Amino acid sequence: MTTDERVENSDAAERVSPLTRILPELALLTVVLLWASTFVITKDAFERISPLAFAFIRFLLIMVLAFGVLAARGRGAKRAHFWRLDRADLGRFALAGVFGYTCYQLGFVLGLARTSPFSSSLLIAMVPLFTLLIVTVLGDWPPVHAWIGLTLAIAGVVLFLADREGGGGWLGNLLSLGAAVSFAAYGVVNRPLVARYPAETVSAYTTLAGSIPLLLVSLPAAREQDWAALGVGTWLVIVYMV
Repeated sequence: MTTDERVENSDAAERVSPLTRILPELALLTVVLLWASTFVITKDAFERISPLAFAFIRFLLIMVLAFGVLAARGRGAKRAHFWRLDRADLGRFALAGVFGYTCYQLGFVLGLARTSPFSSSLLIAMVPLFTLLIVTVLGDWPPVHAWIGLTLAIAGVVLFLADREGGGGWLGNLLSLGAAVSFAAYGVVNRPLVARYPAETVSAYTTLAGSIPLLLVSLPAAREQDWAALGVGTWLVIVYMV
C-alpha cells in the first residue's frame, strides 16, 4: 500500500460519523431493551388474558410460522436437506422441544404471572449459570475462573430469593428459575442438532415437539378465554411475542 493510499484510508476513517461508530453498541442495547420489554408488556397483558391462554395462541402462531419458514427454505432440490431427520435424532429433537418450549414456556408464563417482571427477567437470565452446571455434571469441567463466577452467581440468587420484599412471589421465582434450568438444558441437548441440521429444521421440529404438549396443557385455558373481549393492544402484544 502506497503512502497516498494510507492517507486516503485514514481520511475515510476520520469521515465516519460518530453515529456509525457506535452502531454496534446501539444494536446490542436495542436487543437488551427488546428482551427486557417482553417481561413488562407480557405481565401487563396477563391482566386481560390468562397466562396459559397466552401461551396457547402464541405457540400456535409460532408453530405455523416456523413451518412456514421451513417450507419456504426447503423447496425443490433442497427439500430432503431441510425436511429429512435421522431416525437416531428423533429422541433428541423431542427432548429439546420439551425442555425448550414446553417446560420453559410453562415456567416463564406461570412464573411471570406470580412474580414481578424484574424478578422473572433476572432469574431467567441465569441460563448461562445453569448451562455451566449441566455441562459440568456431564463431565465437561470449566476453568477455575468460571467456578468463581458460578459461586458468586449462586450466592446472588440465594440472597435475592431470601429477600421476600424485593424478590417477588416465591412460587413465581421458583417457576422462573425452573424456566432458566429448562432453557439451559435445551441449549445443551440442542447443540449436536444445530451442528448437523439447518437452523430452520431444528427450529421447526423442536417447536413442533415442544408445542404439542404445551398446547394440550393450555387448551382448557384457551377454551375458557373470552377472545372477543381482547383489545387491539393485547393482540399486538401476542404478535410482538411471536
